[in-house]
Amino acid sequence: MSEANELDFTFADPNNLKDKAFFEGLGKIRENSPVMFSEAQGGWLLTSFEDVKAGFNDRNLSAVRLHVAQFMSIPEEDRAEKIPNLLKFIPQWIINVDGDLHMRLRKLVLKAFSRKVVQALRPQIQAYVDDLLEGLPEDEEFDFIERIAFPLPAMVIASLFGLPKEYLPKLNQWAINLTTALASMGPPESVLLAAEQSLIEMNEIIGVQIADRRENPKEDLLTALVFARDENDSLSEEELLGISHVLLIAGHDTTANSLGLGVKALAENSEQRSFYMKSDDEQGMQHMHELLRYVAMASTQIRISLAPVEYSGVTIPPGQVVFLMIAAANRDGSVFENPDALDFNREAPMSMTFAPGFHHCVGHVLARTELDMLFKAFFAKFSSVEIVDSGPAYTPNYAFRGLEKLAVKVRK
Repeated sequence: MSEANELDFTFADPNNLKDKAFFEGLGKIRENSPVMFSEAQGGWLLTSFEDVKAGFNDRNLSAVRLHVAQFMSIPEEDRAEKIPNLLKFIPQWIINVDGDLHMRLRKLVLKAFSRKVVQALRPQIQAYVDDLLEGLPEDEEFDFIERIAFPLPAMVIASLFGLPKEYLPKLNQWAINLTTALASMGPPESVLLAAEQSLIEMNEIIGVQIADRRENPKEDLLTALVFARDENDSLSEEELLGISHVLLIAGHDTTANSLGLGVKALAENSEQRSFYMKSDDEQGMQHMHELLRYVAMASTQIRISLAPVEYSGVTIPPGQVVFLMIAAANRDGSVFENPDALDFNREAPMSMTFAPGFHHCVGHVLARTELDMLFKAFFAKFSSVEIVDSGPAYTPNYAFRGLEKLAVKVRK
C-alpha cells in the first residue's frame, strides 16, 4: 500500500468530520503528502497554507465545476424536461463562474453588500437575537441548532429579501433540498427533483419581491441588488434570481453551521471566551476570523484544473478535481503558532475561511456581524452555558461542516 493510500480517508462519512478524526487526518496528510491524490475523494488535496492560498489565486483552477456529474441519475435526454431550472441557474451562480462574467457579477453584488447596508441591519439583528434568547429555558436541555442556529440567519436573510415570517420553514427546506443536491456527487433523481421544485418556488416568491422593489424601493439588500449599477450595466432578471438563490442558501446554511460550532467552542474555552467578551464591535468582528479558523466550518472548496498546475513540486494534470483544504491550511503550524488552540490574541495572517482571492466571500461582513452579536448577547445573558452533548453528530456535508444537533443547558 502506498503512503497516500495509508493517509487517505473519506470526507463523505460524517464520523470522519468530527474534530479529532478530521484534524488529525488532515494534519497527517499536510505533514507527509501536502499535495496528494485522494482515491476516496476522487481528486487532489492541497493542504498547506501556502498552496491553498496560491490555489485561491490561480486562474488555472476553475470554479466552473463539473455540474454534469451532479445530474447523472437523470438520463441526459430527460434533464431539460425534469430539471430545467437546475440546468439553467446552477451553472450561472456567481460561485460557479470564472473570468469576466464572475468579475462583473461580483462588482455589482459588492455594491449592494456594503458595510453601510450591513451596519443598517444591526438594530434588526439585535431584535431577532433578543427575541430568540428570551424564550430559552433555564436548567433544561434544549437543541441550540434548532432554537438559535437555524432561526437567526433565516430571519436575517428573509428580512433582506422581504420574505414574511411564514416563509421561514420554506427557506429552511429550500436550503436543505439544494445543499443535499449540490453537496454530493451523483445524488438520486428524487433529490434533484426536490431541488428543482425549490428553485421553482424561490423564483416565484423572489420574482414578486424583485418587481415590488422596482416600484417601491426599500432600505434592504434586495433593493440594493435591483438598483446596483456600474456605468450602464445592471443585473438582469435571471442574474438577480441567481444571486438571490446563492445568498438565500449560503447566507442561511453556513452561518447556522458557524453558530453551532462557534457556541460550542466558546463554551469549552472559558479563558478565551472571557477575553472575547471584553471586545468592542470592531474587535469582535476581527475575533470571528480566529473563531472560524478554529472551528473549521468551511473545510474545503473545489476547483477544476484547466491546465497543468504545480504545487510543492507536484504537477496536477488538466481536467482534475482539486480540493483546496481550508481546514488543513488553517491549522498549518508553519503559519499559525499552536494551531490547534483557540487564541483571540494571536498575530497571524488572515485565515483561509472566506476564500481569499477571486471568490472571496461577499457576505463575510454580514456573517461575522450575526455571529458576534449572537455570541455577545448569549454569553452576557447566561452565566453558565453547558454543552451537554459531548460527541454531537455532524451533518453529511464536508464542504461546510455543521452539527445536526447540539444539546445545551443554560443558567443566568
